[in-house]
Formats: sequence, C-alpha cells, structure tokens
Amino acid sequence: MSNNSFTNEAEIKLLISEMGMSPLSAKEFSDLMDFVGKIIITDATLVNEYCSIYQKRVADLSDQITELCMENHSISDVQDIRQDVLFSIDGYLDYAKKTSNKELLRIEYESATKRIKAREKILNRYLIQLESNLKSFVDFRGSVSKCVYWISMYILGGKIKLMQVDDLLIAYRSGDLSRIKTPEAAMTVINSKNTFEKKLSSLSTSKIIGSQLLASIEVELSSIQKNLDIISSLLNNTIPAFEQERSRIS
Repeated sequence: MSNNSFTNEAEIKLLISEMGMSPLSAKEFSDLMDFVGKIIITDATLVNEYCSIYQKRVADLSDQITELCMENHSISDVQDIRQDVLFSIDGYLDYAKKTSNKELLRIEYESATKRIKAREKILNRYLIQLESNLKSFVDFRGSVSKCVYWISMYILGGKIKLMQVDDLLIAYRSGDLSRIKTPEAAMTVINSKNTFEKKLSSLSTSKIIGSQLLASIEVELSSIQKNLDIISSLLNNTIPAFEQERSRIS
C-alpha cells in the first residue's frame, strides 16, 4: 500500500483548495507525492508515529502558552496605575490654580511626586516583564505556525493516501486483483484505512488546537502592545512633563 494509485492531479488540487491551503509549486507537489508514496497504512508503527512529533509539540506549546497567558494576565492594573498617575498630577495642578504659595506648592508637589514615583517603579518592572512576554509570544507564534503548517501537510498527505486506497478498493470490488488479491487482504486494507482515518481525525483536532493557540497569541500580543504603549507614554512623556513643574516652585 505504499505506491501511488489512480487518483489524478486535479482531484488532489481540489482537495488542497477545499482544505484552504495555498496552491503548491511543481516541486512542492512532487515532494508531496513522494511523501504520500512512503505512507504504508498497514504499518501500525508508522501510523501510530505519523506526525506525532508535531502533535506532541502542539500539546507542549499549549501548556507553555497557557502558563504565559496567566503570567501576562497578572499585569492587569496598568490602566489603574495610569489613572492614579493622572489623578496625582491633576490633583496637584488643580491645587496650583488655587494658591501661589511656593512652600505649599512644594509640599503638594512632593506628595504627588512620592505617589507617582511609587507607580513609576511598578511601571518599570512591568515594562521589563511585558517586553519579555512579547518576545516569548512572538517566538511561540512562530513555533505554533510551523506545527500547524506541517500538521496540515500531513493531513493532506494522509487524505491523498486514503483517496488512493479508495481507488484500490473500488478496483478490487470491480474484479481487479492486481493489487489486492484476496478477501483477507481487502479486509486488512479496510481495517487499516479505518485506523488511519482515526489518526487523521486526531491530527485535525491538533490543528484546531494550534489554530486556537494562534488566535489567543494574537489577543495576548495586542494586549501587551496596548499596555506597553500606555507605559511608554507615562514614562517618556507624562511623568517627565510633570517633573518640569519643579521649576515653578524652585
């Protein structure tokens, strides 16, 4: 059951389209068919190990990404810190409108600065953690994308092999005994086909999980970037601008 059957190129290209995959180049198509030719569905060990590396990789990545998501979600108070900083600044500016006494202004300014500095420490810590998380999620995106691609290719190769097997079974039932010679051999092929279909179904589940991971990664990356933008604005613009108020009370 390792060599090609009667399945034609048009059927395969239709399958590729139905799977939502991009058309293959001539070389990619040739490599794919060489790969399909090496699939032996009656080999239990081969079927059991078929794409198992990428399947296991997706499962491992899922655990790692879930853990990183939980870590990332622990940084959930950036907006609150921003509001605290703005509240402290606005409070001082409102007070400054009501008095021209520099000593009182200095006291109010130092009080506001103390609160802001405490928030600034947290923001700098978050900045380091978020930049690290950003890099990790980008790396995870690359790894998951690779797994999803290869799982898709293994599913495609497997489906082509099943199409070829169906061709052989149809030929056998039509009286062609050149490939499948006995009822026992036909039953072996049918049982192997059923087992292989289950393997492809499990690969489809892994592909779905991988696609879901990619979607969750994009959500996390968007959240991280939003928080980084807020932190950057506070550290590079808002807080330095407030520090210039010191000159007014010197």
